[in-house]
Amino acid sequence: MMDPGDDDPFAIFLRHPKDESNAERVAREIREAEAKKRSEDIDQEIVEEKERLMRAEEFQTRVALLGGSESGKFEMIKNLRMHHGREEWNAELAKWRCVIQLKLVKSVIIILDALEAEGRGERLTAIEELRQLVLLRLAPLRRVEQNLRRVINASAEEITPAALDAQWQKEREDATMVIAMCREDIKSVWMGEKVQLLLTEGKIHFEDSAKFLFEGVDRITSRDYTPSDEDVAHVRLRPVVQECRIKFQRSFDSTGGVSETEWRIYDIATQRMSKNAWIPYFEGLLAIMFFVDISGFNKPSLDGSRLTRLEDSFMLWRTICGSQLLQETGLILFLTNCHLLQQKLELGIQVKDYVPSYGDRPNDVGRVVECQLSIAVIVVTLTLQRLQTSKTTSKL
Repeated sequence: MMDPGDDDPFAIFLRHPKDESNAERVAREIREAEAKKRSEDIDQEIVEEKERLMRAEEFQTRVALLGGSESGKFEMIKNLRMHHGREEWNAELAKWRCVIQLKLVKSVIIILDALEAEGRGERLTAIEELRQLVLLRLAPLRRVEQNLRRVINASAEEITPAALDAQWQKEREDATMVIAMCREDIKSVWMGEKVQLLLTEGKIHFEDSAKFLFEGVDRITSRDYTPSDEDVAHVRLRPVVQECRIKFQRSFDSTGGVSETEWRIYDIATQRMSKNAWIPYFEGLLAIMFFVDISGFNKPSLDGSRLTRLEDSFMLWRTICGSQLLQETGLILFLTNCHLLQQKLELGIQVKDYVPSYGDRPNDVGRVVECQLSIAVIVVTLTLQRLQTSKTTSKL
């Protein structure tokens, strides 16, 4: 009679050898017991890790920030990190300084290569000889490029700031010194007629940030250079969502103890085309901070539509308010850049020329802000009413 397990490959694999000796059986049972113990240990580690994550989430606050690149959202994150995570913020600025220096040096080397290629086989005039001398003085930048690449690669390997400083401080200082010494030659080459002609003819191809970096070359090549928000915005490749973690400490008056809460802040790009990518970050949010550049009433939308940036922001605000996923999430609206709005209005720019619905209201900051706040509140009120009606209808 056939054994029921004869057709089961797994049973065949686990079947004990028929001619197994006592010593072999004991050795096999020991191996099986060890394997079972390893499996149980792994299961226990998984359980403990889940419990640890659940306990950690009890002390975590999840907040999302939405807004355009000039809406003040980046400044909010920067100020929080400067006050509650200064060491990490300084380490990040040091990293961005190297990145920006590297991008400037790479752009200079692109120019050097283009000029050398153009000059091959040509008879040198007095001007060409002078240019060759400048190129020779800029040659050390090729070594600087290699050194900066090493520093940046090291910072990307999760090395602690202390270890990074100890190992790469001299490399960064040397690179900064050489770049500072080359400042005038960099400016001379960039503003030279030959380079501008090559740019016009399309014989030099830069990254998008190169022109911005050359225009700020006096700042960027200084020895005490610290990247600005605008500098970082020009050189970084922004994903749809960036996450940062900030720890807040609070002391108890009665006991003198300290409690710590971690905020997980999601900086979300606000292009409407990418909103499906936001959904995983909306689950469990305490609040959404929504930033609107109120001075953007006369700026075109970044997505190429006919809307202004202000109109585009309020369309997104309406979408957020109407999301079923966010019914239990707090919404905080920031109207920013009021000082820029005031400057535009003082120049005589009329809001009604760009926002027809503004009508004949006074063209002053207070009334513009009041009008936009009223629109935001109306959107929230009507959306809540519609959601409540939808709930009632579905129950019927």
